[in-house]
Amino acid sequence: MRILFLENRYSTYLWDAIAHELENNGHEIYWIVQNREFTPKTGKIFQLDITDNGAGGEERVYDAEIDKVIRADRGLNYFGVKSHDHLFSIKRQIADIVNSIQPQVGFGECTLHHEMIAMQTLRRIGVPYLFPTSCRYPLHRFSFYLYDRLMPFAGSQETVPYQEALDAAHAIAERRMKPAYMNLFFDNKPGVARQLTDKVKILRGYINGERYNTPSPIQKFRMKHTVKRNTKKWDSIASYTLPEDGSFILLYPMHMQPETSVDVWATEFSRQHQVIQQLLAHSGNYVKIAIKPNPTSNLEISEDLINIAENNDRIIPLHHSVKMEELLDATDLVVTITGTIGLECAFANKPVITLIHSFLNHPRNCLFLDKYEKLGSIIQSVRNGSFPTLTETEKAEFYIYLNKISYSGSISCTYWQSDVTHPKNLRNLTNAFTSVINTIRSGEIKSTSPEKVN
Repeated sequence: MRILFLENRYSTYLWDAIAHELENNGHEIYWIVQNREFTPKTGKIFQLDITDNGAGGEERVYDAEIDKVIRADRGLNYFGVKSHDHLFSIKRQIADIVNSIQPQVGFGECTLHHEMIAMQTLRRIGVPYLFPTSCRYPLHRFSFYLYDRLMPFAGSQETVPYQEALDAAHAIAERRMKPAYMNLFFDNKPGVARQLTDKVKILRGYINGERYNTPSPIQKFRMKHTVKRNTKKWDSIASYTLPEDGSFILLYPMHMQPETSVDVWATEFSRQHQVIQQLLAHSGNYVKIAIKPNPTSNLEISEDLINIAENNDRIIPLHHSVKMEELLDATDLVVTITGTIGLECAFANKPVITLIHSFLNHPRNCLFLDKYEKLGSIIQSVRNGSFPTLTETEKAEFYIYLNKISYSGSISCTYWQSDVTHPKNLRNLTNAFTSVINTIRSGEIKSTSPEKVN
């Protein structure tokens, strides 16, 4: 099978190890590389010309696809890139590569602009593009998400015993079990030497032309200063507790940005201060909205968000030190875009709604809010006790469902978790990739006949 991988910095090393195993099993391996500092060793490499800024007469066709890339692009939104001209050059180069190799499946993240464009290119001709990443729960498992949606493709269909599933559901509900990624940045912080090596590698890539997904040293300094200033200002106006005045408490946990979970999977909600404004506009005056920042918040704490928090007495900005378990008992309804809290609330029978439809909405007590106008009726269902709840059996069944749509193995960037290339984990990952390749080959997702991409 002809397999196309997409380079994504340190994730590339894990993809490369998997690609090596797949190549040994007879598959053809191809790569699209954006940052040559992370060029893999396996397969045939197609290096994008990132020095071409697209200003020299590249055809510009503005459509829904390129509009999404522009709205989701980290360089344009966060890293100080002033023009999107280069996207048209990247789009043309990727189309030429796909026409040349005619891949039958693509694997990679859906985070950076070259990955999003490659995903769109493959989707147009009916070729699956799969984003392998942690599924949150069960622990030490992952799913393949199809294209740019939080919808798992296939799955191992592996089950677990009922009592084991129910025990796990209770552990999640009681917050005795947490996804590995929540501890990753604290337990696996690289040493000084590794950090220095990384800085040199990233800077070398920037000097050699990788300017669109890497901020300049000056821009990076500005970003850090902005984060530090806004975090300090937020905490200066923040509360450590929720009010006990009889108000209906709607809790909104912030999504860290930049992050795929919002910028790509939920592009229309990536301006989170606008989400807060909509929640305010579509809820009654008796509703107070508590905003919980991510413990490692980044650029999502904006001046716009701070202004809303400062100038509306229905907003309760919470301090960064406040933990989720300190809030849930006093919370009436949780609103999340794509957050793990959706799963946790479902297992705990805590009313929760999401703004994006995904596998999180599989249980009947995690509702998808397709229109802000429906928020009022959902709030009323919480107040009158008619919001859906799960039985113990349904909790166990939901956990079993999560196990079936995922695969055994840990997926992570090797910078933060170098042991993901351990032989045992690599064997699990290779088995999962092989399984999903066989599913595609069997025709569960049918690719269209090879055709030229424009």
